[in-house]
Amino acid sequence: LVQKDSIYEFLFDQIPLQQNLSELDRNILSYLIYNLNEKFFLDVTVEEVAKKFRIQVDIVENLLFLLHTFEPIGIGSRNLIEYLLIQIDNDLSAPPLASEFVKNELDKVADLSISYLSKTYNISTKETQQIIQYIRSLQPSPYVEHKHPTENYILPEVITEKLNDEWIIQLTNSSLPTIEINEEYIQ
Repeated sequence: LVQKDSIYEFLFDQIPLQQNLSELDRNILSYLIYNLNEKFFLDVTVEEVAKKFRIQVDIVENLLFLLHTFEPIGIGSRNLIEYLLIQIDNDLSAPPLASEFVKNELDKVADLSISYLSKTYNISTKETQQIIQYIRSLQPSPYVEHKHPTENYILPEVITEKLNDEWIIQLTNSSLPTIEINEEYIQ
């Protein structure tokens, strides 16, 4: 089995690519990465991190915003709303009201309250449907199983084994030539 990198290794490999980071900054980024849950949302508060490293909360916030720029975009988001907003902010084709819907009306989007949203934002039902469809097309978490490198297996062309003092040779690919073992080599 060819060894594959985990998402964590992929994230750690991105830290040295960032410019002007102090040793402390790199340690904090590593700590943030270690504290991602199974869906890759942040499992600690910025206040807890600031307290642990004895620094100001805004420094941790800035490093967290930097982590959000790592691939995959939005990794380390604190919750679904923050993650959806990051995706919208990074999409030039996002509908103008998508951010407002996510910030203020996510429950109405989930309930498909099209008439309520249309009236509240004074837009057509078609526009409302398009915005809802766009929001529903966003990823629900930064978890990216499909981004892992594909697993490659090394398959033998020939399998040999000794049974009762006799060598058995089995070709795994029928297009290979026939193989015979010289008696002198066996002895």
